[in-house]
Amino acid sequence: TVNKTGSTTTITSYSPNPATVGQPVAFQFSVTPASGYGTPTGRVTLNAGSGGSCAANLAAGAGVCSITFKSTGPRTITATYSGDSNDNASVSAAVSETVN
Repeated sequence: TVNKTGSTTTITSYSPNPATVGQPVAFQFSVTPASGYGTPTGRVTLNAGSGGSCAANLAAGAGVCSITFKSTGPRTITATYSGDSNDNASVSAAVSETVN
């Protein structure tokens, strides 16, 4: 029997912030297992509500994906890790992005 461990997902705005409408904004994310052992695998989805989303597979526990915002305003983005056979799913704290 494999007992899954918890995980912690983090996200940062990679560049640029503030952004302009139509400009891709890259976000970097990482997933760390609570046990401190192994490298999480699977998929992370970034969600900015009605502002857009993107998804990418983890590579060595981290990754980058971009969202192109289509309207101005403040955005709140979270990263959701889907989990794998060893690590439970987790959701990051939100980061803010300004779109001018």
